Amino acid sequence: MDLVYSAALLGLATVFSVVVLLGARRPVEPAWAAEWLVANVWCVAITALIGFGVSFAVCFALSLKSQPIGLMEIALIAGVASAYYLILRLMAPRRRLAEYASRLAESTGGDREPSTAEIIQLALPVGDGRSPDKPTLPKAA
Repeated sequence: MDLVYSAALLGLATVFSVVVLLGARRPVEPAWAAEWLVANVWCVAITALIGFGVSFAVCFALSLKSQPIGLMEIALIAGVASAYYLILRLMAPRRRLAEYASRLAESTGGDREPSTAEIIQLALPVGDGRSPDKPTLPKAA
């Protein structure tokens, strides 16, 4: 059963990392995908899921001689893997990332590469009297 837990946790980490990637790359960034949340919360959670998934796989490998893998475990692993595969296919990360890149190219003027300042300006939230046309970064002293 440890191998099933391992597959479930590693699949969850994969889906979770794609969700965070799509949220962070979105042209209008949601509040839960702020840079500090991605760096301090979501990356730590994804790393913990990967660590627990690998530890369950190691536990399975160590107990393989005493408890061989059964048909039920193979069926559960196949079910878990196919469910996560379908979830990732339905999320369509490649298409969404390409769409986000084309929106960014349209908003920055077409064929040229956007500058770092333009990318930062697009990533800043709009609100509190700010507009996306005016930079909201404080000037250096």
